[in-house]
Amino acid sequence: MKIERCVLVFFVDSLITVYKLVVMSRLKLIITHSLLNINGEKAFDSNITVGELKQKLEMVVGTKPGNMILQHRNDQNEILCTLQPDELAIGKFDLVNYSNVHVVDTDAKQGSIVSQMHALEKGQNVNIPKYEISEEEYQKRDNTFAKWKEQNLKEFYEKKAAEEKEQIDKWDQVLQQKEIKIGDRCEIGIGSQLKHRGKVAFVGATDFDKKGIWIGVELDEPFGDNNGIKKGKKYFECKDKYGIFVRPDNIQVG
Repeated sequence: MKIERCVLVFFVDSLITVYKLVVMSRLKLIITHSLLNINGEKAFDSNITVGELKQKLEMVVGTKPGNMILQHRNDQNEILCTLQPDELAIGKFDLVNYSNVHVVDTDAKQGSIVSQMHALEKGQNVNIPKYEISEEEYQKRDNTFAKWKEQNLKEFYEKKAAEEKEQIDKWDQVLQQKEIKIGDRCEIGIGSQLKHRGKVAFVGATDFDKKGIWIGVELDEPFGDNNGIKKGKKYFECKDKYGIFVRPDNIQVG
């Protein structure tokens, strides 16, 4: 029993020692930047090198490691030391929890990511060049929406095109069978639809819908939606609300 208690005490002491080593090896640092309005707390292992710290900070501030100078500063923003060389562990410096590590960006040239972010913070316009690619280069790529659409929607579009062609052919057949021509008295509406009388004022293709034939009708009463003009183009003339366009299978002549 006494041996077991000793083993347990030793095990607990070991865990506490390991915990202290882990906790003590972590440094909570306040990161600031020479250009960007950054003031954030980040924790790092005190055993990493200055170079490794720069690599980790690139994800935080956007500055490339080769363009960084890391400075340890006090609350008065005075430089206490510069973290160098890159091969030295950060634990070798007089850094404690909540020490301020200030990132100086030496790449202040216009167009860099950080300079653009700085300009945006100040409310300035940033001219980011638009990425463009030629049609030839785009077609060479595999993972594009055009390739995906071609592979996955080809059957859908072929079926849709076939159905549209079939419908257009039916309209043409109905037009020939009914012998619809301009000036014919007519009635629009099929089945239970409310029917309206009028006369045929237009027969043919239109710009507002180039698929198939349309019949323009001048109604006897104002139940239409136009005056013979559709989307800026005049197809026939009538009073406002007296004009309407229908398909050949939605009209009876005579």
